[in-house]
Amino acid sequence: MEEAAATAVQLPDEVLRKIFLLVKDTVALFRCATACKRWCSLLVSDPSFLRRCLPEDACRSSPFPGFFAQQRRPRGLPEPCFVQGPRPVFGLLDCPRLVGCADSAVPLTSRGVLLLVRVGDLPVLCNPLTGRFKSLPPLKLNYGSSNYSTGYAILTATDCSSSEDGDGDGDGDELSFFKVLIMIIQKDTMQYRLHTFSSAGDWGWSTCAGRVNHNLTKTGDVSTAKLPIVIPRDPLSPKTHDEPYFSLDAEGRLTLFSLQLDCNQLDIWTWHDDGRPVPTLLKLDPPSKKKKKTKAGRGVEYACLGEKNGTLLIKDDQQRVYAVSVKTGVMQEVADCPRGGVGRREIVPLEIDWPALIVSRLRELAME
Repeated sequence: MEEAAATAVQLPDEVLRKIFLLVKDTVALFRCATACKRWCSLLVSDPSFLRRCLPEDACRSSPFPGFFAQQRRPRGLPEPCFVQGPRPVFGLLDCPRLVGCADSAVPLTSRGVLLLVRVGDLPVLCNPLTGRFKSLPPLKLNYGSSNYSTGYAILTATDCSSSEDGDGDGDGDELSFFKVLIMIIQKDTMQYRLHTFSSAGDWGWSTCAGRVNHNLTKTGDVSTAKLPIVIPRDPLSPKTHDEPYFSLDAEGRLTLFSLQLDCNQLDIWTWHDDGRPVPTLLKLDPPSKKKKKTKAGRGVEYACLGEKNGTLLIKDDQQRVYAVSVKTGVMQEVADCPRGGVGRREIVPLEIDWPALIVSRLRELAME
């Protein structure tokens, strides 16, 4: 391939592009991109390159490769690990890893390829695919207290359209601009504290506080609203659903997932722009549905762990974890999960924008 690149070095760019259009094999096309800097630049700048190399669905959305969890060890603190989904996608690419973080790092949340972890009181934002990371200023919070609810969010340059927030440097560096938000709500008083860190501001956390009430309120950068009850609950009837899980769909709309304990159905409620919650009932077919009952004489029960990019993670009371397609209801068991089980606080699903990642890797190759 290197000899071919050297022979064709005098060919005009337009001629090379026409030759590349004749290459139908995806693997051969990627080999062309790695032959020399000139060929790589031509292919990366060609809009049709990714459309030819990747399935149409991969160009429209970010597939689900797996999740980070806390792997319990016989001695010492839990160790973070990455668990691949039912369909492993890491071959040519390295499996995500936490470089620069201690073994006791606790995964908190993710946004694209960025992952927020906590090492003691030190929040760390990292890119597990490249190994790059940034340690944020220490923040002492009541992380493990049952009287507090904690939420985390990461915003990138794409999320912040305001010019004063910065637009990133356009070089594919996800850590060039970001915001990290951590909200703590005290359950008994409903008092909250929102801690915000911005890479474009002073090197420190800004904090605002207030009280969550039932009416639409706005304090600083915080907006809250009471949501209508969409799933009736009869306190005298046996529990039929797991605790609901909130997420955002591909259009950024608030979505609630409520899973039946027997895993026969997933209730999905999506809030549209006019505030109406629109229901969708998705039938599921759990693999263990036809198995015998447990020793307690009841059927296997399921619980929701999290959702990312149209993939819902659930587990049964036998500590088996499954990935469920929110579109089709197809369930696939996830192998190699940490022993001892995982819960909502111990698991962070990951999503990857494959087209952007591949272009970034090819650009790095072209610059070498």
